[in-house]
Amino acid sequence: MRKTFYLNSDRRPRVRLIEAYKYEIKNYIRREKRKKLPKGYIRWHFTYAFGFDKKEPYSVELADLMGYIQRAKTEAEESFFVEIRVRAIKE
Repeated sequence: MRKTFYLNSDRRPRVRLIEAYKYEIKNYIRREKRKKLPKGYIRWHFTYAFGFDKKEPYSVELADLMGYIQRAKTEAEESFFVEIRVRAIKE
């Protein structure tokens, strides 16, 4: 998943947008975890990247990712970028 989330909307307040985006990200992670693993692999491995600019995202952990998204509520940024990479880990 590579997506830019925009924080300006005429229909929804900024706080509601952030909560909706967090929900969307958590649902994506749950959906990926439910997928069947290829034969010989034991688990899924997730890597996360966050940035206020698509050109310079930096690697973060899941708990930090949600914190950065929450912090976007108070920042004066127009959008933020999230990248989630999933790969299977062998035995």
